[in-house]
Amino acid sequence: SKDGGQTWLEDIPAEFEVLTVRTNNGVKLSAADISAFKASITEQNAPAGLDLGQADYESETFPADAFAGTAINPNKTLSYIRFPKNVTAVASKAFVYCTALETVDFNSVSNIAESAFQDSGLKKLNVPATVTLLGKYAFKNCYSLEEVYYNSPYDPGNEIGGSKSAANWDTFWQDNTDIANPSLTVTIGPDVEKTPRRHLRHNNSIVKIICEDVVYFRNYG
Repeated sequence: SKDGGQTWLEDIPAEFEVLTVRTNNGVKLSAADISAFKASITEQNAPAGLDLGQADYESETFPADAFAGTAINPNKTLSYIRFPKNVTAVASKAFVYCTALETVDFNSVSNIAESAFQDSGLKKLNVPATVTLLGKYAFKNCYSLEEVYYNSPYDPGNEIGGSKSAANWDTFWQDNTDIANPSLTVTIGPDVEKTPRRHLRHNNSIVKIICEDVVYFRNYG
């Protein structure tokens, strides 16, 4: 609470595991607030989670520069995030090279943009039926992935060309590195009727695919 005086960032104890933030009375978090939360987590020198599920953000799109890193300077701050209840989209490359990020709760997110979580440290991933649009390379090079539950009904079609059909291509691309001990299990939920073209292509870490219902795998699935 900015004015109610519940807990100021300066009073947060060191070595916390999850920072839970809620807003009320019409207050909305700003990009500056997100940066302040990042600074608080960074100061404790250990990755921590950020639960914004009870908060509103100033935009329906989570900012691209909040927790992104680079290949040379990866972001090692965030271990978990739950998105604000009014956020419906995650911007392109929002969590690229966020190497400490292990789990995500998409909450009300329906649009995950291109390369949003590329080269992040995700271990377990739940893509719920509420996600209706996925960008190309959304989870590319997430070599730590062990379990994926994919239940998005998103179907861009089977056309060879065009931006719409290419949107979901190579979602879980991983084959740029030789994986010595492949261990990824992909479970496809009942809301998936047809897999997007090239959806699981270029991934040599998959050892098991479980279908909870009948699903049609397109060419180069």
